[in-house]
Amino acid sequence: SIEDGAHGVTRPTNGGSVRETYRVPGYPFVPWVFIVFSVIYLGFTIYNDVIAYQAAVAAGQPALLNTAFGTVLVLVGTPIYFFYRGRKEKT
Repeated sequence: SIEDGAHGVTRPTNGGSVRETYRVPGYPFVPWVFIVFSVIYLGFTIYNDVIAYQAAVAAGQPALLNTAFGTVLVLVGTPIYFFYRGRKEKT
């Protein structure tokens, strides 16, 4: 099985008694860049959705917050994830 190491990925070799370590280029900088850009993207998405919602309401048109659908989808999927994760750990 593959396990995350502090600075790389390790995997058992020769029956699992010896481990080889592989360095991950850019660690830990690359994951932080991903996290920062993801948060910025999420912020812009929510901001633009709220602006579009306000414009639709002001124009008297039907309005939906698309980010609300995404949030509901994640919240519905979370218990399903933990259910299957728990089943995997028991086997």
